[in-house]
Amino acid sequence: MEWIFFALIGPLFWTISNFLDKYSIEKLTKGIADYAFFGTLGPLLILMGTPLLFEIHTSTWEVMLITGFAGFILNYSYLTYGITLAQTDTSRVVPIFQLRAPFVLIAGTLFLGEFLNGHQLLAFGIIFLGALLLSLDFASLQRPRLTTWSLYALLATVGFACVLLINNYSVANLDVPSVLVYFDTGFLFAAFTYLFYPPWRKQIIEGIKTATWKKVGLFALNDIADETAQLCSKLALVTAPATALVAVTQGIQSLYALIGGVVLTLWFPHIISEQISRRSLLQKFAGAAVVFIGLAILSLS
Repeated sequence: MEWIFFALIGPLFWTISNFLDKYSIEKLTKGIADYAFFGTLGPLLILMGTPLLFEIHTSTWEVMLITGFAGFILNYSYLTYGITLAQTDTSRVVPIFQLRAPFVLIAGTLFLGEFLNGHQLLAFGIIFLGALLLSLDFASLQRPRLTTWSLYALLATVGFACVLLINNYSVANLDVPSVLVYFDTGFLFAAFTYLFYPPWRKQIIEGIKTATWKKVGLFALNDIADETAQLCSKLALVTAPATALVAVTQGIQSLYALIGGVVLTLWFPHIISEQISRRSLLQKFAGAAVVFIGLAILSLS
């Protein structure tokens, strides 16, 4: 049963990474562009180190360009993810990104000729309902409205889903080290395009000039948390009797984010402070629970 340990620990490290992102945006960076640009340090090191450790192979121009384009998409997905975090609580954002799984299924149906059964369609509807519940502003109970940040979250989720699909195509045509090189090349090129927009260029330059070791260290710690989560997820998949069990168990990340938001707000508000009114907590818990039910149906269908 060791897979349960890895399946539970992986989402915990992802949640830590989410809160580190939130703290970085609010306390350490000059803005979203600075956050997204500074986040390229990890991929830059991977791009520089991978050719020293592994032989890098070529493929068709189509495969290499599409792989690089996936990295490009991921960078801008992180940018919109950062915009989302800057506008709302982490515990609201995390469950919405669970829409990634049904988006992948829908894309597979549209472009890869795959078939969606009734249970999968039902699961998508339930997950979308949970995400909608989290996205609405109930300040006015008579007329709840869709929040702006939820549109950015939806855009980022679609981007993450596209990257997952393209990665599956890339690893089927190239070895993993080569995929990493082409992928991170596209990722870094996307960051370079930020410099063509004057307000972002000014923000990035200011962020580099004022960067402290605390900032560098926190981004490094964030990368370690993310990579640890990725490793735990892979170990869970390797040791579990069924992939669906891992997917359902990892849905606990929404609960981790909810608990983390409450703990930080009550005891460490100088680090991160979230909305923890009774109405807000009820909305977050209900939305996360609905998303989890949808994930369970999707994974077991």
